Amino acid sequence: MKRTIGWIGIVLGVLIALPTAFWFLILDHRDEPWCHKAFYLALRSNESPAVYPNVSGSERSSIQVLTNDVGTHSKDWTQDYRYVPGLQDTDPGDLVLMYFNRPTRWIWHGSHPTRFKEKKWIIIPVDFADGGRGRQGPGEQSEWVSEEIFRQRLHKTLEFIRTNQRPHWETIVAEHTAFLESVGEPP
Repeated sequence: MKRTIGWIGIVLGVLIALPTAFWFLILDHRDEPWCHKAFYLALRSNESPAVYPNVSGSERSSIQVLTNDVGTHSKDWTQDYRYVPGLQDTDPGDLVLMYFNRPTRWIWHGSHPTRFKEKKWIIIPVDFADGGRGRQGPGEQSEWVSEEIFRQRLHKTLEFIRTNQRPHWETIVAEHTAFLESVGEPP
């Protein structure tokens, strides 16, 4: 009887230890993105949904306009995401409207990746609301791209804003160029 109880205890211990170890040691719980559909709803509730917010070229102030409508998650959005003001929904669809401010293993907010998956950048293109105009993304109307592609796309976006002289383009380009220059440098 003691032996049976001992074996039951060992089996129960293993059954509890394995999932717990998997949860804490294998799955990555850091750098989880937010639901981009909430961002889409905030854009659509804006006074003029065809023109995305641009408050004096400041990304923080511009994204705050959107996140005020969403509520409690606005603080998290401004901490985790960078927003590129000055774009419109009629601009080329592959321009970067918003991006996660650091590489992540997450593709979308619904399932935990393992710590063995490589980290990449999440970008939300201008055409994310249309499902990518034919592009297939990993989920949440976003794209999960390498650092090289991230740099190319953000540079292309900043060049578009500068060339088209969108309001406050100097501030927008300066803020995001400074960020691009900091990418890859040690903290």
